[in-house]
Amino acid sequence: MNILDYIKQYGDDSFLQRPFNNVDAFVFASMGFVHFEKRNIIPSYKEPDKKIFMRDLPEEHIDEISLDDLNAKNNADLLRLLKIKKRYKDISLQYEFSVIDKVLTEQIYAITLNLPDVGYFILFRGTDATMIGWEENMLALTNKVSAAQLDAVEYLHIVHKLIGDTPFMLGGHSKGGTLTFYASVFVEKSIQDLITKAYYFEGPGLPYKFYEKEQYKRIKDRIVNIVPRDSIIGEF
Repeated sequence: MNILDYIKQYGDDSFLQRPFNNVDAFVFASMGFVHFEKRNIIPSYKEPDKKIFMRDLPEEHIDEISLDDLNAKNNADLLRLLKIKKRYKDISLQYEFSVIDKVLTEQIYAITLNLPDVGYFILFRGTDATMIGWEENMLALTNKVSAAQLDAVEYLHIVHKLIGDTPFMLGGHSKGGTLTFYASVFVEKSIQDLITKAYYFEGPGLPYKFYEKEQYKRIKDRIVNIVPRDSIIGEF
């Protein structure tokens, strides 16, 4: 069973009927690779009163915003299912944050989802098809803190100012998982205490020194690290 099968089989169950689980988190991590910004579909964090519901994602743009990724057709199929299924169609999407910076060698994209009967889920995109994104990955091999990691922390501060002291989850796949991990560790403690789960799907790890820090020890029991059996990426 893949995530499309999961949505087809359980998509008519509300989150009250079938509680939020790791597969739902992976559904959203996969959705992170959709390029909503091509059509300015999701309102910016600078327009905090605006949002769009999953059911209202414009059908005429779905194929376009799903392009440029390895699984473009699957991404389009994913969106079309999320638009119509009871479990997902009333989710709102807002607070878009996007940076592509050649000088800083930075690629980051994040949005916030508000799930009925569950709460907020902050989503970080993994590496996209831009050359900047891959250059940033190569720099990460030097074990230096990246501009995207610092902005991931900043994004949690931005969202906190907008939603207040409300518990939330966050997650992402690949580099999105690493941004999730870094932000959940290094965000200020008052915000870190609000994190219920941080989903880290197949993300490159961080240097061992990070695991010795008090900030990591505070959050480690809430980090969900999921790595496919045959993966060579994402091992702690």
